[in-house]
Amino acid sequence: MGHCPNGHVSPHNSQGYCSECGAALVPTCANGHPIRRNARFCPTCGVTMPLEQSVPDAFLENQLPESRKGLFVAVGVGALVLVIAIISIIFLTRSPSPSNASSGTSTSTSPPTTSTLPPVVSAQAEASALTGLLESGTQARSELQVSIDAVQGSVSAGAGCNANVSTAVSQLQQVVSDRQTLLDELNTVSLSAVPNGVLVMRDLRKSWLISERIDQDFNQWASIELNNNCGLSDSSIANYQATNVLDPRSTAMKSVFVNLWDPIARRLNQPSTWTAGQI
Repeated sequence: MGHCPNGHVSPHNSQGYCSECGAALVPTCANGHPIRRNARFCPTCGVTMPLEQSVPDAFLENQLPESRKGLFVAVGVGALVLVIAIISIIFLTRSPSPSNASSGTSTSTSPPTTSTLPPVVSAQAEASALTGLLESGTQARSELQVSIDAVQGSVSAGAGCNANVSTAVSQLQQVVSDRQTLLDELNTVSLSAVPNGVLVMRDLRKSWLISERIDQDFNQWASIELNNNCGLSDSSIANYQATNVLDPRSTAMKSVFVNLWDPIARRLNQPSTWTAGQI
């Protein structure tokens, strides 16, 4: 049984609606108490309900709270939006970019670039650079000795300076300049790959610095002799005496250098018979 929620007293039709106003009928027991769908007993009076008693679908829809209806609608809309979003993402990830689509070409992957590393300098190459400086130093040493012999020969003759003395003075000035150039070039040489390279560079630099001072003193001595027509004895000129003090120190330091360098040079296929008198 059921009654109209609007108070009409008309029996419900087969669809469960009021024949007067069309409202969904409220299910009731035989005593007129509202009951839920498929209830076996009335919760108010306890009367037994017929097995065929059921609540119309329209009644259930109308009895659903508004909050529950709104929740169901929101869930449905959210699910629809989610489906649309997933489809859009799939479409975009599979679609070619505009530039490639218009040109009809696929995107090519450029090969990775590799950084250019500085070339590794071998120990033999470093040793070869030092050999070149030593050979230049040998030439300067030879020119120094020739100039000294020319001045001393004229002084010993006691006949005044000959033409060779002026040439010797100019040559000694060049020796001083060449020694300074060798020291500058030595500062640019690296023996980082050579065994004991740091010690080799240290000993050679020290010996050449002393040699530079000796070259300068010999140049001053020769100039003084030239200005005095080779009439002064060597012992009376302080610059010449200074060379006598410095030369043993230079020779000792050069000996330390060649004793260290010659075995290394031999292993690196470089000239390896250097002597202190050549440096």
